[in-house]
Amino acid sequence: MHLEWTNNTLLSIIMPVYNAEKYLRQAIESIVDQSYQEWELHICDDKSTDRSWEIIKQFEAIDDRIFIYQNEENQGKVKSVNSLLERCNGKYLTIHDADDWSDPKRFGKQINFLESNQDYLGCGTFFFTHKKKKIVKRQLSTDSKKIKSDLVNSSQIHGPTLVFRSYISNSNNYIYRDYFEDYNEDYDLCVRLAHLGKLTNLNEHLYHYRSLPDSLSKRHNLKRMCSSEIMSYLIKQRILYGKDDVDKGDYNEIQNILNKKQKLYDEDKSLPIREHAEILFHSGFIGAAVIKSLKAILTSPLKVKNYRLLQFIIRKRLLQF
Repeated sequence: MHLEWTNNTLLSIIMPVYNAEKYLRQAIESIVDQSYQEWELHICDDKSTDRSWEIIKQFEAIDDRIFIYQNEENQGKVKSVNSLLERCNGKYLTIHDADDWSDPKRFGKQINFLESNQDYLGCGTFFFTHKKKKIVKRQLSTDSKKIKSDLVNSSQIHGPTLVFRSYISNSNNYIYRDYFEDYNEDYDLCVRLAHLGKLTNLNEHLYHYRSLPDSLSKRHNLKRMCSSEIMSYLIKQRILYGKDDVDKGDYNEIQNILNKKQKLYDEDKSLPIREHAEILFHSGFIGAAVIKSLKAILTSPLKVKNYRLLQFIIRKRLLQF
């Protein structure tokens, strides 16, 4: 039987899961082992084809604060997360990735900050990025004004580190907007929160993000490759008018952005492959970037840019030795 929570600082944690058996146990254990124990964990298995559901059931059986659900068919992260909002009872919300893990003191520090700073809607943290055997420390701005102004260029809070006041999403009946299905959903959430109030990042590394080449492969489609341009356009609209085209359900200008990109792809069949190679390179997956660069050359052997990219990646790789 599940516990009835009445604590007025309860943290609701949502964890969407899809084929995460390799890392899932560590992710859940990092929540169970938190020094801050006033939490409830809602885990949604998005019709995994591995042992994820079996692992989830094991944890539900031993901790009354863990609630589990399974989609009848694969829905994606956005729909899975939004479907659990009405089941959350906490004053605070966070979305935890199934292949990452949190420092034991993370939630306590974030809740303490938000309880002591009622004018802030949410806070993220600095974090570690794990790339194979390499660990990189990531720092973001802690200044709320700078965070808001710099969002037009890139996300200023690493989404899974964000803890925010739940009444914001409860008033909308959603956390993520459906348009951002499985790409930039966290970025869009931070933009909307920053428009409503103050956000910050705690200057401690309290989250461990696992950067995996498989997750980067999802970015290779038209909407994702146009994501920076689309986000910049929508943010500028929100600054000027208080809302954007997605709020209004008007996608004409967004479609124009997509059409322009598609025209470039039609003119150069190797361009999307080259862009994907660049993403892999900047994410630290050099071997995968080399393979993509070679594929770009095979696709358009007369494009000099493809050879230059391969040369650049190999040169950078050699300099690392």
